[in-house]
Amino acid sequence: MTRRPMTSLERLGVVLQGGIPDRVPCFILPHTHGARLLGLTVREYFSATENVVEGQARLLARYGSDCVSSFFGAAVELEAWGGEVIFPTEGPAVLGPPIVKHADDILKLEPPRIGDAPCLQRVLEATAGLRSRCRDAAVLGVVLSPFTLPSLQLGLELYLEVLTERPDLLEHLLKVNEEYAVAWGNAQLAAGATLLCYFDPFSSPTMIPPELS
Repeated sequence: MTRRPMTSLERLGVVLQGGIPDRVPCFILPHTHGARLLGLTVREYFSATENVVEGQARLLARYGSDCVSSFFGAAVELEAWGGEVIFPTEGPAVLGPPIVKHADDILKLEPPRIGDAPCLQRVLEATAGLRSRCRDAAVLGVVLSPFTLPSLQLGLELYLEVLTERPDLLEHLLKVNEEYAVAWGNAQLAAGATLLCYFDPFSSPTMIPPELS
């Protein structure tokens, strides 16, 4: 008797429980490629949640991945804090100037309310749309770590200064970022994300000594 192939969610569940699935789960995470499939610019693609849902659904069908993603890019998180997002002619969104210009301004930072940030609401709407559209696939959300987010908020030069010379400011910075990260992760799970990717590239030993991460 031939067994039917597992769905992506069944496959992932078996692996997480230590079992052996019908095949190794494959997570292909094309971020902006849906825009090309729909004939849109990256700005147009991310301006409407239905574009992201349609693009991710088409990519899922084309490549046979076990996962779709509601990730709009790291720039969207800085936008929620009041930062500027710039869309080049080609490629993903990039960040405008850091939102913190002077170290002491860190004490003025307060985490944004998820419900008051239109950019984050678009991500949540896409998450819910993907959960409804791609029922058998895992929906991956992304949370930028409290330790990496300051590299966007302050810029690398100021962040390294705070990291090495201002432990008082660093403590406050990480505290408000942690509060935001927890709220943002929970909001994505509530919207329908199956699992979260904890994105922490700044902790790489190629960037900073391990004792500082």
